[in-house]
Amino acid sequence: MKVVIYINNNKTIKKLASLTRKIHEEISDSNKVEIVITEKHNKEYSISQMNSADIIIIFAHGGSDRIYHDYTNTNNINDIIIDKSNANIFRNKKVIAFSCYTARELGPYAVNNQNCKNYLGFYNAINRDLLNQKTPPQVEYFFSCIYSEAFKNTMVNAINNKYTFGQIKKGLIIEMRKLIFSQVNNCGINGQRYEKCLIPDIIFSSKNTIDGIACFGDDTIPLW
Repeated sequence: MKVVIYINNNKTIKKLASLTRKIHEEISDSNKVEIVITEKHNKEYSISQMNSADIIIIFAHGGSDRIYHDYTNTNNINDIIIDKSNANIFRNKKVIAFSCYTARELGPYAVNNQNCKNYLGFYNAINRDLLNQKTPPQVEYFFSCIYSEAFKNTMVNAINNKYTFGQIKKGLIIEMRKLIFSQVNNCGINGQRYEKCLIPDIIFSSKNTIDGIACFGDDTIPLW
């Protein structure tokens, strides 16, 4: 079995994907698999690795019908690594995409038109911004820490307990809610403090992200 963890060329994404070392350790310890992390590589190399993968885990900026390799110009086709034109890269594969909006079009298209086995992604943005007001950097940091921890914990549990895709979706929702509600009233994390008045909007913005977690394909199929 081959697992490819794709990380796109963006500092925000790289921070969010810092948990990949832990995922790598868990996979290495519990499964006889080949693991490739395509970080700091060009598109051609990343695509070639994904083409030969069984499982693809993606950390990247996304749009409704695309995943970005770079994120400097969203209208530049060269910034895109996967869209409907080459979504056959997902054929017969299991995909988890920590990418904004791709559950709107790309995920269902890959499953329904390209025989992707499973696609778990996000219908809405993975919000690091407040939806109703300007976002202080301390709140962005809070969201980044919470999401990274939730993604890591869910993936480690999925690997160790052989979760199905339905269980991964449920586990991710539970983990994100648990971490948000256990930490938000502290008005910060790791010394990065925010005003208490922002708490309702933090909860609202995180709910928008959590409610958008979607799974396509047979959700009774295990990840491993």
